[in-house]
Amino acid sequence: MIWYVRISTPELGLREQAAARDLVDVVRRHGKPFILHTIYAGERSPALDPLRAAGVPMYRSLEASAKAMAACWRAVVRPRPATTQRRSHPDRARVDAILARASNGVLLEPDTRELLAGYGIAVPASRGVTTPAAAVEAARAPDVARVLVTPMIAGGLECVVGAFRDAQFGPVVMFGLGGIDVEALADVVFRLVPVDAAEAGAMTAEIRAHRLLGALRGRPPRDVDAVVDVIMRVSELMADVEPLAELDVNPLFLLERGTAVADARAILR
Repeated sequence: MIWYVRISTPELGLREQAAARDLVDVVRRHGKPFILHTIYAGERSPALDPLRAAGVPMYRSLEASAKAMAACWRAVVRPRPATTQRRSHPDRARVDAILARASNGVLLEPDTRELLAGYGIAVPASRGVTTPAAAVEAARAPDVARVLVTPMIAGGLECVVGAFRDAQFGPVVMFGLGGIDVEALADVVFRLVPVDAAEAGAMTAEIRAHRLLGALRGRPPRDVDAVVDVIMRVSELMADVEPLAELDVNPLFLLERGTAVADARAILR
């Protein structure tokens, strides 16, 4: 239907726009999942604009369209976690105070770390310093601002746990291989927020490199339960904190016992 006017007549373009408006009416009346597959999904056109304004997801590929429909089905049939299943019990006043420190919509890393800690996520000790001498002193005595000094993390698998607000699906949580691998391999999976333990566990099993989380060549398995806990807490954080637009914990080192946050950033709406 969409944008064949480019190879036809203006009259067809008017019909396309009318058909798009009719589709929008159908979507609004019935409230059913509706996904549009068109090779022009990434372009602007008078026929696509009404659908885009109505929040209709558009995909260029059939595979992406099918995956999106599958995600809609999972969102409908999956049991929603009960409030009693929460892992985190944050101090809301403390969370608000942390968010108030944002500059130009960005939380500095020390504040992001404090936000994560407020949700019960283990964060290594760190200390903010302003001079080389203070950095040396902090490194020798990490009991803890421009430079953040924190212990080196060794022996873990670099993972990423993140969250963001999708314009069409709402808050989403992500898990996958982290570090530079997240960009090089894009081995990540997503779920709508909130997730329970079973769903967070399923996420760890769905990445292509899931075998790296288990015992391999004599190396003990990683603490998958610990990363499941982090996924759930990040999910709860994203659900709770409406001003939060993006949260990225990368890398999150997955150890034989527990996890360790190496870097974290947060962006507010």
